Amino acid sequence: PRSTLFPYTTLFQSRDKGVEVINKSTGKRTVYDLSTGYFEEQRDVYEITRPYGGIGLNALAIRPDTIWVGSNDGVLTSITDGRVDTTWHYTNHDETNFYFQFWPIGINSIVFDSNGTVVVGGDNCLSLIYRSGERLSFAFPDFDTGNEIWQMVVDHNDDIWISSIDAGSGNSLMRYHVGGDLEVISHRNAPFSSSSVSGMTFDNDGNLWF
Repeated sequence: PRSTLFPYTTLFQSRDKGVEVINKSTGKRTVYDLSTGYFEEQRDVYEITRPYGGIGLNALAIRPDTIWVGSNDGVLTSITDGRVDTTWHYTNHDETNFYFQFWPIGINSIVFDSNGTVVVGGDNCLSLIYRSGERLSFAFPDFDTGNEIWQMVVDHNDDIWISSIDAGSGNSLMRYHVGGDLEVISHRNAPFSSSSVSGMTFDNDGNLWF
């Protein structure tokens, strides 16, 4: 399972059937899954695309009052005080590839900027959810079916660093600031121009490690 540690007392774990929340101080466990009435939309979509494959949860992100969970087939769920909101995320790839139109994003990573904008990263594209509720999705430049987002991290300037695997067109490392342009860094910077980026993290001095 992928897990996220939320300072300082709560552990969130993404599992095959849903999300488990563990209070480390009290030992209390809260489960959000199919048995408790959650993630039915993910299950329905996933069974169509990959029968008997579960519900396809793939991304987990935490805000102080909300759990955000993304699936492989573009279904995004937010849980706030037990209340559920579900949306489907698509982007139009028609400008860069004639046979993809409004393709599901396939959510692999979720981050937030300091303004509370939710940034959803998936296959070949990004989707934004502003605090106002407005949504925006766009495809990567030099669209290639291998440009699958693997991880996103946010620096102190609100720049979002985006790593991609199997990036056949050289988009293995990108940078984006909400409201600005998407910058492809890997085109001109070895070794990123010829390889994938599987992981990133900041150290205490703000240096970004790959």
